[in-house]
Amino acid sequence: MAFKIKLVIGAALALAACNQNEPAHVDTEAAKQQLLAREDAWNKAYASRDGAALAAIYTDDAAVANPRERLISGKEAIQQATAGLASDPNLKVSFRANRVDVAPSGDLGYTRGQYLMTQTNSATKLPESSQGYYLTVWKKQGGDWKVVEDFVTPGVPLPVVSSSTLVQ
Repeated sequence: MAFKIKLVIGAALALAACNQNEPAHVDTEAAKQQLLAREDAWNKAYASRDGAALAAIYTDDAAVANPRERLISGKEAIQQATAGLASDPNLKVSFRANRVDVAPSGDLGYTRGQYLMTQTNSATKLPESSQGYYLTVWKKQGGDWKVVEDFVTPGVPLPVVSSSTLVQ
């Protein structure tokens, strides 16, 4: 037991010594605006039904969870899913964050908001609309923000603030 305590204290001291250098200042407010700009580009990719642009938003090891569907993970599966989605003639997607945060390190952030979506129902072949919420985790890679986790759930709409670009 004493050995474990010494080990924990030693590890804590080693970490403290590593953190003596002052970390570089990260402008998290600017990073939040970058995430919103990435969401705007994502909305444009949906509007133009650009499957390649939709897939390019994700990291190679990303995961996507949509209602009533299996978890999609990995570059190839996401490319297939976004290509299929982009080919839907009834596709209309609009979303906007109502909460954005970025870690003090500046390399991880998230957006949370609501979405509206119309797509073709695979069983009925008719357009079907849904609305709800999403939570997207972003990771900075190579100087650009990429989606590493994207989770969507149906739900009733929240009041939309006047500054939102959410299309109703």
